[in-house]
Amino acid sequence: MQRRGLRLALAALVALAVSAAGCEVRGFRIQVPGFETHGVLGIWVWRESPTTGEYERYAQIEFGERYELYEGSEFLWYSFPAAEGPMFLQTAIETGAEPGAVNLNLAFLQVPGSFKVSSYNASGESPLSAGTLTY
Repeated sequence: MQRRGLRLALAALVALAVSAAGCEVRGFRIQVPGFETHGVLGIWVWRESPTTGEYERYAQIEFGERYELYEGSEFLWYSFPAAEGPMFLQTAIETGAEPGAVNLNLAFLQVPGSFKVSSYNASGESPLSAGTLTY
């Protein structure tokens, strides 16, 4: 129960910081395969072009430092570009369904369109996600 309360408090703090910055954001949940085993550094957000229908790189979400807030609870700093400069947020790291995968609840600027993601590490980039997020 204490974990849930802390997560809600962190979510409220993030929402307050984001709204104070004048940005409209929307959250999404993502499973990142290989996060623990392949040194994933971040994800690329791809937006569908309204003219060509092809997905084009739109923005980069960079993963930062991991830290433990209390025993057994790990969090991750991440950043993404905003008009005023990079926006820094944090999320809880939850074990994913596959070995080495994690689930992350991320926020991103709310703009209309259809989006896919790919993850990247020092060796390269994954294929685009099968799922699509549409705002």
